[in-house]
Amino acid sequence: MGVNDMGVVRSQVAKTVKWVLARQGFVLFRATSIGLDPWADINRLASDWNYPITLFFDVGANDGETAVTVLRQFPKARVISFEPHPVTFSELVTRMGDEARFQGINSALGSEIGEVEMFEYDNSKINSLTDKASMRYVLDKKVCVLVSNAQP
Repeated sequence: MGVNDMGVVRSQVAKTVKWVLARQGFVLFRATSIGLDPWADINRLASDWNYPITLFFDVGANDGETAVTVLRQFPKARVISFEPHPVTFSELVTRMGDEARFQGINSALGSEIGEVEMFEYDNSKINSLTDKASMRYVLDKKVCVLVSNAQP
């Protein structure tokens, strides 16, 4: 059996496997194409659907890691970042500098407008409006933060 014949056999096997899986309600994708890199997935879907990414809400932005990535991955997108913790918000704004496509809002985002307690930890990545992180981390202190209304 030659190299070309092996390619034909492999193609037939792949088609048969896909057909059997499809009959069971499954779809087979190449592992490197979907699910490993969310930004690549969003780019691919936006392209496939002809739906450009022009606005991105970063809720709980922390120090801006996601905002930086979004601005790099989607050159036409604006990013609106919500970060309620005052010190972390300051770090976010400093990190983003004078980036014209970035807007920072020093507030949490919720269903009601008001003030709530925020649980603050040594690791700002887990600061939260819920105390659930306290199971693994020692609570440093509570701070009061503003909540903006997510309703239109």
